[in-house]
Amino acid sequence: MNNQYYLVNKKLLPDFIDEIIKIKEEIEEDGLSVSQACEKHNISRSTFYKYKDYVFKPIETKTTKAIISFRALNIKGVLSKVLTAFADANANIITLNQDMPIKDYAYITITIDISEINIEFDELLNTIKNLDNIKKVELIAFEG
Repeated sequence: MNNQYYLVNKKLLPDFIDEIIKIKEEIEEDGLSVSQACEKHNISRSTFYKYKDYVFKPIETKTTKAIISFRALNIKGVLSKVLTAFADANANIITLNQDMPIKDYAYITITIDISEINIEFDELLNTIKNLDNIKKVELIAFEG
């Protein structure tokens, strides 16, 4: 497969990308013509045709998983606080791996199911980052 895909926050994309997605939906769902939909959203047909095959709305799924790695001070109770933060957000732990501490740091990788979390995912990551003795939090992968 020669195509390469990236998951990109829409804040990095031009505003008209949202309009391209809306136009695609209106053509499919409402039966509008390309000309009608483009006119409605003030997008040129050439811009629509240039991007329409390369911009997609994420598919809604019941399961969304994320893999997060942490570097934490090797202090009793730190992992417990991380797990409590996940539980408070209604995230389900799928896997947990903690490597042997090196130079007073514990390295932890956790895979979580976030399909039923009760806060925004970014807020969950910030909660973890702000816990005492957590030195680094990194999103490794996101599926959903």
